[in-house]
Amino acid sequence: MKKLCMTELLGSRTLDQFLPIRCEERNRFLKLVLKKAEAKEAVDVGGELMRLTNNIISRMLLRTRSSDNENEADENIFGAGTDTSSITVEWGLAELINHPIMMEKARQEVDSVVGRSRLVQESDIANLPYLQAMVK
Repeated sequence: MKKLCMTELLGSRTLDQFLPIRCEERNRFLKLVLKKAEAKEAVDVGGELMRLTNNIISRMLLRTRSSDNENEADENIFGAGTDTSSITVEWGLAELINHPIMMEKARQEVDSVVGRSRLVQESDIANLPYLQAMVK
């Protein structure tokens, strides 16, 4: 059963099929954060990351977004499983904020590989060794 789950549910073919969903939800998240930043509003990064993760998983499994409102992120059937993912990403962002030299090196690598005219795509990751090392 484990092998079936790994090959069919988490295999590269299946993940490739859901790439547009991940990109769409990521863009939705980034637009919300940018909008709040421009309005000088506080952002609950942990809550927004949980909502992002919940929406990606629910769209992949149920073909519907699990939460459109900020307050719905915790009231979700995926909450227990996605909490760990969103907390890990939030922790990583906090570490970058606390280590500005590392953040600047990562930003320089992204700017040199991707440029400033577009967002990083999953296909860019293979060309970002410093960013990969930071995530590991």
